Amino acid sequence: MGNAYWYGKYGCPVDLKESAALFEFCAKAGNARAQYMTASNYYRGDGVPQDLTLAKMYANLAIEQRYIKSWRRWGEFYSDGVAMPRDHAKARECFEKGARMGDFNCYNKLGDMFYYGLGFPVDHQEAIRYYRKGEKAPVSSQKHGYRTAKEALGRCYEHGHGVQQDRLLAADHYLEGYRYGSEECRKGYLRCSRQPE
Repeated sequence: MGNAYWYGKYGCPVDLKESAALFEFCAKAGNARAQYMTASNYYRGDGVPQDLTLAKMYANLAIEQRYIKSWRRWGEFYSDGVAMPRDHAKARECFEKGARMGDFNCYNKLGDMFYYGLGFPVDHQEAIRYYRKGEKAPVSSQKHGYRTAKEALGRCYEHGHGVQQDRLLAADHYLEGYRYGSEECRKGYLRCSRQPE
C-alpha cells in the first residue's frame, strides 16, 4: 500500500505522508524493502521530516537482511555528503558491493563517478564500461537501472564521450530508455532522431 499512495494507484490519492507511514510500519515489522524505502524517505524528507540518523538506521537494517539496493543508499550517503562526510572512495566501495549483490543500478552510479569525475579523474571509457554492465539489468525487476543505463549510453554516443559520436546509436539507446519511462530519454531521442540542420 505504500507504493499505492506514493504513485496514486489503485484508487488511492497521492499521499507521501500516508505512504511513508505505511512503509515505516512494515519496516518496523522487519520487511527489508520497507526498511530501504523508509531510509530513503528519511534521507530525502519524503512524507516525514528529514532525519539522517533514522535514514542510516533503516539503511543498516536493510543491509543486515541483504536487501540488494541497501548498499546503493549507503553509496549515496557518502557521495552526496549529506548523511555522512563526503568520501568518494567509500561511495565507490559501497556501489561495488551493491553491484556484486545484483543491483545493476550500482554499475550506473559507478559509471557516473567516472563520467563526471566524482572523486576520480574523468574517464569516459571507464564510465561506458560500467554503463554497459548497467544495461544488463533485468527489466522485469530493475527497470530503473536499465533505463538509467540507456540514458547514459545515449548521452555518450550523442556527444562522442568515450566512443565515436553516433547520433543514430544514441537515438537507439534513448528510445529503449523511453520505452521504460524515462522522460530524459524521450528528449534525447527527439534530439538525435532529427536530421541536423
